[in-house]
Amino acid sequence: MLDDLKQAGYTIFYSNLYGKNWGSQEAVELAKRLCMHIRKSEILNDKFHVLAEGMGALTLLKLLKIETKFRSLVLLNPILSLGKHLEQEKEHKFFYKKLVTEIASAYDIHPDYVYEHFLQVEEDPRFPIETPIKIIHVLTGNRAYKQSSILKGYSEKWKVDQVDYNICYLVPEKKPQIGSQVLQFFGKHERFL
Repeated sequence: MLDDLKQAGYTIFYSNLYGKNWGSQEAVELAKRLCMHIRKSEILNDKFHVLAEGMGALTLLKLLKIETKFRSLVLLNPILSLGKHLEQEKEHKFFYKKLVTEIASAYDIHPDYVYEHFLQVEEDPRFPIETPIKIIHVLTGNRAYKQSSILKGYSEKWKVDQVDYNICYLVPEKKPQIGSQVLQFFGKHERFL
């Protein structure tokens, strides 16, 4: 996918935002600094596209509260709610314990309090209505189908909020098409610079 974007002429900036950050404030601050760097050093137009994958969507959601000048957003298999993700992973004991440890480290809280903390502070993901969003969700395994039902619940709220979004579900065999779908979506939202 990155090769597709580079071959199409896109300049790509990337950060893993301190690794397993799970949307921590430290990751949000780094993402904000990256946006500032891009605007100062590379882009003539101050609006650019953002592509976030998995837990990167958690960081993006927090970044959108302080930074909204994006041309479009593409979210790949996004985790949009840490509380719902924890709830979903609870039945997978081995993965759940590892997840709780990672979140506790990212947020500097004791692992015993992670679950309760994120269920209490949970909020629905909000997107700016002026920024078009494409969510690409690859349906692999039982977790993916649970995630798609979570997305369906959010989509009802986004319709009411008049968010410009599109959800695309892909079977694993179609993963090579992700790059072309991203390019098509980005190109569609470059008509007016």
